[in-house]
Amino acid sequence: MRDAIGIMPFRTVFAALLSVCFSPLAAAEQVSVSTGVYTEAEAQRGQAAYASRCATCHGRALVSTNDAPSLVGEPFAIGWKGKTLAERFTIIKESMPPNNPGDMTDPFVIDVLAFILKSNGYASGTNPLPEDPADLEKFIIPK
Repeated sequence: MRDAIGIMPFRTVFAALLSVCFSPLAAAEQVSVSTGVYTEAEAQRGQAAYASRCATCHGRALVSTNDAPSLVGEPFAIGWKGKTLAERFTIIKESMPPNNPGDMTDPFVIDVLAFILKSNGYASGTNPLPEDPADLEKFIIPK
């Protein structure tokens, strides 16, 4: 339907946009990290990376004894669940370590993410996390 000047009415356009935004295809683009989105090798590298640069503040067992947040259990659930790996990557990449933010390489941060996922009970899989941080947007940590 078009109005007198040949333009589709707003509500028709709005309804079409809603159907696209909330279609099964749009929802299918996100992948739960519970499906095994990292490899065991990434988690092992991440454990070594974490021990070298993160454990001082966040604790060797990912349980902090200072102002840094713990990265397992309830603190993990509060800060991470419902977020994408891209969101968590960006926070780590841009703010860590506190004395030299942005000093860690992308592969380092991706491996640390894999270790944090493993430490919170998410199983590994056969495919590694993507090398391009922008591709981490499709991976979501379930609530």
